[in-house]
Amino acid sequence: MLIVGSHLKKKKLSSLIKDLEAEVGKEIDYVIMSPEEFQYRFDMYDRFLKDILERPHEKLINKLKI
Repeated sequence: MLIVGSHLKKKKLSSLIKDLEAEVGKEIDYVIMSPEEFQYRFDMYDRFLKDILERPHEKLINKLKI
């Protein structure tokens, strides 16, 4: 799971992810980035982001329009 946002509370996100893991019954891998870090890595054709964005995925909220 890729989470991009500013002013995110990592402790609350971690708790939310743990709840989701319990609900689905498996571990969820996730990464948190600031919008600036995401944009920098996107502009640099970062392989990690490229792999995520080129594979089938669902966007929950897409304010960056990517």
